[in-house]
Amino acid sequence: MRIVIGSYVVRFPLGGYLSWVGQWLHGFARLGHEVTLVERAGWRDACFDPRTGAMGDDCAYGVATVTAFLERLGLSRFGFEDADGRTYGLTATGAFAGADLFVDMGAHGSFAEEAEQAAVRILVDGEPGYTQMKGVAADYDAYYTVGLNVGTSRSTVPTAGVEWRPIFDPVALELYAPLPPAGDAYTTVMSWQAHGRLEHDGRVYGQKDLELPKFLDLPGRVRPPLELAIAGKHVPRAELEGAGWRLRDAHAASATFDAWRDYIAGSRGELAVCKQVFVATWSGWFSDRSA
Repeated sequence: MRIVIGSYVVRFPLGGYLSWVGQWLHGFARLGHEVTLVERAGWRDACFDPRTGAMGDDCAYGVATVTAFLERLGLSRFGFEDADGRTYGLTATGAFAGADLFVDMGAHGSFAEEAEQAAVRILVDGEPGYTQMKGVAADYDAYYTVGLNVGTSRSTVPTAGVEWRPIFDPVALELYAPLPPAGDAYTTVMSWQAHGRLEHDGRVYGQKDLELPKFLDLPGRVRPPLELAIAGKHVPRAELEGAGWRLRDAHAASATFDAWRDYIAGSRGELAVCKQVFVATWSGWFSDRSA
């Protein structure tokens, strides 16, 4: 089967994104399918360069990083289009030629026209609640979400008029050699505010900036150290450190796939606080990193 995955990784080429997308690609390839990764910038200043910490139109670092990572996985079918329409690798038309399945897991409908060539088109939602409240931008044959309660009476996430099927992100254990914990701290890698706040039906939903403060005093209640590898413009660092949290730079901890993998392996375990939108809606979110 020829499978095309549209995602978000060149634009934010850090270890966690490489791991998330890479495990989908690796998993399909292990099952014997021909797998292609496609991505499109879509707008100006879409690409993050972790070397400078800046957003811009130059996506060369992300392209080189993703290309090298795919080579490690034994994969080569890849295409990216920047904001000026320049193509790196496969063109979108070439990528979708003869496709049996298109999996949109972060392309946000940007390949809606080209995806019509695929026999089947599915959406995989990794932001339950946020996705549905903003609205689904394109038509798919099936809709999946890592919010395992979405579409049931347990969750208040709106369905946006479609049937949502629960799914887990795949985890390729061979990419993560089992090691005994090397450190003393429970850790997580996080953004303080990955998106802006969203209002729906008169209620405002936010990110970890609204949820983590509920656990502010936790370090004083437990013996093991608690560490946040954290990024964001408005992180209340003094308040967090004053409450006993260890802080590290998230971009440094996840600068590459190897850095990300080593940071996880070097942790005693994970302590992750979900985004407030996931919690407030009882979405049932579950992540590949936690697994």
